[in-house]
This record gives sequence, C-alpha cells and structure tokens, in this order.
Amino acid sequence: MAPGVSADDASTMLHSPQGAAQCPPKMVGSLAWDAASLQEADYSYKLTGTHVQEINRALGIFKDYELDGPDISPKTFPLPTLGPILEGFAREIHYGRGFVLITGLEPDLYSDEDNALIFLGMSSYIGLDRGMQDNRGRMMVHVSDQGKGPAGGTKASNKPSPFHTEFFCDILSLYVRGEPASGGNIKIASSWQVYNDLCKSRPDIIRTLQAPDWTFERYGHIFQHSAQTHML
Repeated sequence: MAPGVSADDASTMLHSPQGAAQCPPKMVGSLAWDAASLQEADYSYKLTGTHVQEINRALGIFKDYELDGPDISPKTFPLPTLGPILEGFAREIHYGRGFVLITGLEPDLYSDEDNALIFLGMSSYIGLDRGMQDNRGRMMVHVSDQGKGPAGGTKASNKPSPFHTEFFCDILSLYVRGEPASGGNIKIASSWQVYNDLCKSRPDIIRTLQAPDWTFERYGHIFQHSAQTHML
C-alpha cells in the first residue's frame, strides 16, 4: 500500500473535481482510531465541584434574563473557567479524535427545564448553531419511554432502535439524564478508520460511496446529491 497522506492532502483529493477517482490510500491523523488505541482517560472528563457551581451560577444568570432557550449562548450563560475547556473540546471534536464524554453533573437535582437549559448552555460552547431535529422544527428532542409503542418511534418507546447512523449534522450532542435497566448502549466509530479498513478489504465500496448520484430523504424532503460533492 502506498504511504498515507495527511488530513489536508486527503481532503483536497476527496473534494476536488478530480478527487472522485483519486481515493487517498490511507487517512492519517487523530481522527483515525480504533477501540484498542483508546483509554477512557483520553476522552472522558469529569466536572469538578467548582465547575458545577459555575454552571449553577450561569443557570441563575440566564433565568434572570427571562430569555427563551434559543437565546442561550456563551454570553448569556457565562462559564469563566469551564467555558475555555468546552471550547477546547470543540477543537478536539473537529480536529482530534472527534468525540468527548463529560461527566460529573447530577440531573436529578434539577427540574426538567433546568436540565434542558444546562444542556443548551454547555453545548453552546461546542457549537452555537443548532439543527432541526424533526419536521416540526424542534432543535432538541427527548428520548424516553412514553408508552407510545412502535408507532411513536423508538425515541418515544422502550422498543429497541435499529442500528443507524446520525447524519445531517456536524456534531451530535446527547445529554443522558438516567440509565435504563437494560439496553441504551451507544456505539461510535472513526469514519477515517472505517475508510482505511474499506481501502484494505473492499475498495469497491469506497467507489460506490463516492458516486455523485445518491439521493437522501429527510422529513419527507428529497435531497439529490450534487455531482460536485463527493461524500464518504
């Protein structure tokens, strides 16, 4: 196999008009990893007592403004010492291993509204723009057993969710308020490592994924893949 290429070179090859037929032989960088190469300490961060106090103060400040959830931002939810750490996590998500786990809060100590505001406030340091979660335009949805059965969708029942990927977003953020008696597991993988594995074992799949004729459906809307865009 030819030597690997850097992330910048690979990006150029993948997204240039000529790049569709020039798959890089290997993606090299922090975004390429497998489970064996990671330790929990690499990606997990536990909030300190000082950070929790800072979050509580920020929550009070935001509520004093009498603003709505969409108005929450680093300016209206100030975290003087935790904020820079969260901004560092944003860089890690975009340019490092691609994910981070934050622990240390006790959701049971807060109301439903306060939990939502804390989630929005902290995540605003990671990414301020929020995407539509459903065809009603909601930017945040709750995953819980609401007794609606399969017709209500897996996020509203205790039915198992089929294996799927989250797409149409740059960053997926989850706030876990409690653990189920069973299930509820989430698996993540490095797309760069998946690419590298496919290059070794099934390069034909790479060529299929690069084809410019994919069609996507989202909330009843059909998106035709542009011939100028090549996605992995």
